[in-house]
Amino acid sequence: MKNGIQNQLSMCDACSAVLEKPERKRLWLDQKPLVFTSKVSAFQHGLARAKAIGKQQETPITGEAAMKERQESALEKSAAEIAGYLFVYFRDAGQEDQLPKVDLSLSEFQRLRDQQLIQRAQVVYDLALPLTLGEKPSGAAHGIDAELLRTLQTDLTNYDEVVSKPKQARATKKTQTSQVTDASAELSVLLKSLDKLIVRFRGNPAGDELVESWFNARRIDSIGRRVTGKEHGTDATKGGHSGTGTNIGEGI
Repeated sequence: MKNGIQNQLSMCDACSAVLEKPERKRLWLDQKPLVFTSKVSAFQHGLARAKAIGKQQETPITGEAAMKERQESALEKSAAEIAGYLFVYFRDAGQEDQLPKVDLSLSEFQRLRDQQLIQRAQVVYDLALPLTLGEKPSGAAHGIDAELLRTLQTDLTNYDEVVSKPKQARATKKTQTSQVTDASAELSVLLKSLDKLIVRFRGNPAGDELVESWFNARRIDSIGRRVTGKEHGTDATKGGHSGTGTNIGEGI
């Protein structure tokens, strides 16, 4: 989540805290104008949703990529090893037509990606399997045994399971970024409505303090600092809202 959006959500947290303080809440909850209460409820639900999406969006995807890299390396090594043994076996057996299927070095396996690697490793497995069967497996003398083949099968299964996860994680993160941006825009609309409605509670010391505290919370600059109306040359008690503070929807 970008710093700008994070600062905006921090500002929303500050605004929510202003409204939830018990001595202030009694001034506005279910009081005229009643629409203020419904707008506050929508604002708090929207804030909770934006923060939840933002938390999910911040989850790193590096773990999925690292897992894929480990499984890919394991499959490359096991496939290359058995392919080498098969090459010698088929050449010794005079099966020249099979040599192109297994004539790949480790570096050549490493140049294969995703489904290409899976397909070539599967070919190696399928060619080696018959050579490990029976009472006297024909591939044993060339190093092709059931244990080695089980390792290749495990590596194939593991890689097949993780090969698409980094792409899925990036797609999910992109969707979450769009969602948190939309949630921020919705909060922007609600905040502007609350700015206009909250001035209704002026007219007594408690109400004036509520309004002043609200607009002070609304003033958080682009690096997340709260700034006072005095610094911007505005009077918070008059509902002044400096244009230099951060609004939801900016910095996205």
